[in-house]
Amino acid sequence: MRSHVLITIDELQATSSEATILDASWIYKPFNHAAIDVRRSYAAAHVPGSWFLDLASFSDPSDRHD
Repeated sequence: MRSHVLITIDELQATSSEATILDASWIYKPFNHAAIDVRRSYAAAHVPGSWFLDLASFSDPSDRHD
């Protein structure tokens, strides 16, 4: 049984036919002083065959608690 929680990119790519890989990168706006665009970062460099999951599209801006 594997005891590692993190795996390498090579290990991830080796299993990509067995699983769907989602990149759900997200940065909390008040802490994003560098104005990082996670969708642009994904487009520039991502694991081949992975999908981008836009977490912000699931949020309701009117229901903020910050």
